[in-house]
Parts: sequence; structure tokens; C-alpha cells
Amino acid sequence: MEKIREDIRDFKAKKNLDSVIVLWTANTERFCDVVEGLNDTADNLLKSIKNNEAEISPSTLFAVAAILEGVRKSNFKWTEV
Repeated sequence: MEKIREDIRDFKAKKNLDSVIVLWTANTERFCDVVEGLNDTADNLLKSIKNNEAEISPSTLFAVAAILEGVRKSNFKWTEV
């Protein structure tokens, strides 16, 4: 996650940007269970990321990194194909 955060900071600095927007489009990860003490609160999630817990998905790492770097989210509409 720290590498992702570094990449976001570097991109923002190199492009001289005031803000960054991340668009989440889709992924093929399996659904991660919400487990008490593991990922049920922000504090537990951060602790689990630090401990490299296997239940924390790659997309969650990207999302948390973006949030911690102050990246803006995009509004989206859920559609099914």
C-alpha cells in the first residue's frame, strides 16, 4: 500500500496537480468477508493491512491508499449488463 501511496504522490507532483481522481471500473476479485477484528472498522482494516492479512484484497489496498492520499472519488452509477 505504501508503494501505491508513493505512486499517487509522485504522479501528482510530476503533473503539478492540485488533486487526483481515481475511477474504479471493475475487478475480478472474489468477495472478501467482513470479519470482526480484521476489516470491520477503519482501525482494524489499517492494522490488518500493516499485518499483511490475506483477506485484504488488492482493490481494498488501492482504495485505502487513495483515501489516505486525499484522492477524490468519482460519483458512479451501478449498472448491470
